[in-house]
Amino acid sequence: MCAGKLCLGPVDSAGTDNAIYRLGEGIVARAQRALDEARRSKAREGRRRKGTTMSPWDALSRPWQAAFAEAIAAYLRHGSAPIGAVVVDARGEIVARGGNGASTNRLSHAEVNALAAIPTRIDRSKCEIYTTLEPCPMCTGAIRMSQLRGVHFAAFDPSAGFTAYLQANEFMREFPCSSHPPTNIALELVIVSLVTEYRKRAGHDRWRERWTRYHPQGAACGGSLAASGAHAEWVASSLTPEQLYDHLVSVGAP
Repeated sequence: MCAGKLCLGPVDSAGTDNAIYRLGEGIVARAQRALDEARRSKAREGRRRKGTTMSPWDALSRPWQAAFAEAIAAYLRHGSAPIGAVVVDARGEIVARGGNGASTNRLSHAEVNALAAIPTRIDRSKCEIYTTLEPCPMCTGAIRMSQLRGVHFAAFDPSAGFTAYLQANEFMREFPCSSHPPTNIALELVIVSLVTEYRKRAGHDRWRERWTRYHPQGAACGGSLAASGAHAEWVASSLTPEQLYDHLVSVGAP
C-alpha cells in the first residue's frame, strides 16, 4: 500500500517482463477501483444509517458513475471534451473504459477508445456501452462494427448525434443494437452544461442555437460556467467526479 493507494513496484520493462508488468498494472488498477467502490459503498451505508439523504452521485448507477469519471478525466486532466464511455458485459460488469482525446487526435473519441479496450475474451454481442453524449456517426458505426447489443447515452447531441443510423439500412440492422436515450434529468443537465462550457471556451459556436433549443437550461448554465472561468478553478482545486457532479446538480438541477 502507498498513501492509501495500491502500488506496483518497478520491474524490468523488457520482453516478457514488460508484458507481465502491463498485466500487473491492469490487476492493480482493477483492485484500486474495487477498493474505491468499497469506500464509496461504506460512505453510502454510513449516510443511510445516519438518515442522511442520498447524494445525487449515489443515485447514479455504477456504469454512469464510471462514464462520468472518464468524461471528467478527459475534461480536467487532458483539456478535451467532457465525454466518457464504458462497456458492460452481460452481468453488468464494466469491462472497458474510454475518455475523449480529440483535442490531440480527432479520431480519439470516448466510445472508440472504450470499444478498443474490450478484452478479446469478452463476447461483444452481449455487451452494452454507456456514454455521456449521444455517439457521432463515426462512433455509431464503430458500435455497429463491434456488434454490441445496446447503447445508452446521458444526453442528446443536437449537432452530431447519429444513433438513428443504427436503423439506416439492412447492414446496420443485421446485428440489432437497441438505443437508450436519456432518462436521468439531472445527469442530462450536467452533461449539457459541461459540453456547452467546453464548446464556448473553445470557440465552437457553430451549433450554439441547436444546443440552446435542445436544452435551454443546460446551455445557459454552460455559458455562465465559461464566463466565470469555472474550468480553470476546477482544474486548480483537483475536484473529484463525485464532487463536481454533486456541485453542479446542487446549483443547477431542476
